[in-house]
Amino acid sequence: MNMLSTEQREYDTEVELTLFTPEDGSHVYWLRSGSIHEHFFIDGIRWIARYDLPDREILYPGETARVFLSFPYHPEALLGRLYPGKPFLLKNGKTIGEGIIIALLNFEHHVEQSKEHVNSTGENKTHIPQQ
Repeated sequence: MNMLSTEQREYDTEVELTLFTPEDGSHVYWLRSGSIHEHFFIDGIRWIARYDLPDREILYPGETARVFLSFPYHPEALLGRLYPGKPFLLKNGKTIGEGIIIALLNFEHHVEQSKEHVNSTGENKTHIPQQ
């Protein structure tokens, strides 16, 4: 396993995430480190995020873990929505998990990079994921 250490990657946020079990009303869903999904919901809006687990390869239903998130598509649209203590949900048809933001890490830096990219490419609209 050739995973990058937390010092080698620039994550946007650190969160605590719990995946639900079928007994909690979820379907069986596990999360692999390094995966990218549109399951992150905050303020009722779905976002695409990359999920990195620093201490394991897979998070199974019923488990809680520290997870690092990165938002690869227009993180500037999340400004004001992410802050320590903010709850969020994971959904995949049903609610499959819940979490809380522990810390913002490199989020503001990535927002600035994204804005610079939009300005340099001539894009004049912000991509906001579907609700």
